[in-house]
Amino acid sequence: MKVLIVENDKKLAKTMMEALETGNECQVTLSYDGADGLKKAETGEFDLVVLDADLPKKDGITVLRELRQSGNQVLTLMFAESN
Repeated sequence: MKVLIVENDKKLAKTMMEALETGNECQVTLSYDGADGLKKAETGEFDLVVLDADLPKKDGITVLRELRQSGNQVLTLMFAESN
């Protein structure tokens, strides 16, 4: 499974990547802002996108909206961090 994680907190992104790759057959790609994440997701090469709602350059809701408007129906898990 190919997974794209779009998360601006680099430590959290790497922790998620390690969790998905350890003991699983996942290939994980990281992105740290919404604009880059959208560009990567639009390639159509991912089975799952893990998307933070609060991202720099383009927020997660906008990324998901633009993906869907372009016809991309990739499985997406969006999360929002609470402080």
